[in-house]
Amino acid sequence: MPDRDIVSWASLLQAFVKKGDLSSGKRLFDLMPRWNVVVFNSMISGFANLGDLSSAESMFAWIPEATLVTWTTMVAAFCEKGLIARAKDLFSKMPERNMLACTTMLEAFSLKGDLTEAKRVFDSMPEWDLVSFTVMLQAYGKRGHLVECIRLLQTMHEKDVVFYNAVISAFINAGDLEGAKSRFDLCPEWDIVSWTTLISGYAVARYFDAVESFFARDTMTWNTMLAAYVGDRNISRAKTTFYSMKERDTISWNVILAAYSQAGDLEEARRLFSAMSPRSTSLTEKSESLVQYLTSQAVMTSIPAPMHAP
Repeated sequence: MPDRDIVSWASLLQAFVKKGDLSSGKRLFDLMPRWNVVVFNSMISGFANLGDLSSAESMFAWIPEATLVTWTTMVAAFCEKGLIARAKDLFSKMPERNMLACTTMLEAFSLKGDLTEAKRVFDSMPEWDLVSFTVMLQAYGKRGHLVECIRLLQTMHEKDVVFYNAVISAFINAGDLEGAKSRFDLCPEWDIVSWTTLISGYAVARYFDAVESFFARDTMTWNTMLAAYVGDRNISRAKTTFYSMKERDTISWNVILAAYSQAGDLEEARRLFSAMSPRSTSLTEKSESLVQYLTSQAVMTSIPAPMHAP
């Protein structure tokens, strides 16, 4: 290579950082005849990603002119480490803020349960997107603040399944199962989180009959119901649900095997395992259920019976 310009140095440095080789990156940094903001940002990001905040801070203090990317990287690094006070201090000193920095702080305050600071950040954002709305909604929802949730729901025009899941969860946390069900019905599409959240909410409230009458019976729904009964230690209902299923997958088998092993009924667990036929389960599925079965064997050594493969 005849001549090395700053772009060449920076490219090599970024390769070391991307690989996580900060030792080589730092040696290269020290050899460079000069640095630019891209070089500094690469080093700060590398140290932050490795959790070395001390080195990241030192580099941040050394940079001649920090960019928005630099500030945001440091704020995110402090939040990642749970150092919310330091992140807040740095966030307050930012000469300008972007959506990423604001959303990072919003998520940090929300996870901490500091709704006052979360709301302050949310209100100060230059604009809101679906992510920021959803984060704020989840923060309110976890604490059952339905009035604020409904206000956000009415304000937000663009909604995706993640947003609706947060709404459903908010109503469940507030104990309003009817409201949760009505929002579930408004959702244009559902994912496994939608089903699990709503069904689990009914199950926790012990409204098992409502669960069985409300929902379409695909395998995912059946499995969620089955897991809910097991979580409630209602083995009788779990067994009825299991045998009512038209189709069972590896999750179905693993849940019911776990249920019987938790109840101390290893004989029934053994019988169910033996009943798994090649027609109803694949080799992989049966192998996964074998792990579940052997686990129950290990914790139930008071029943010393050998396993017989079907």
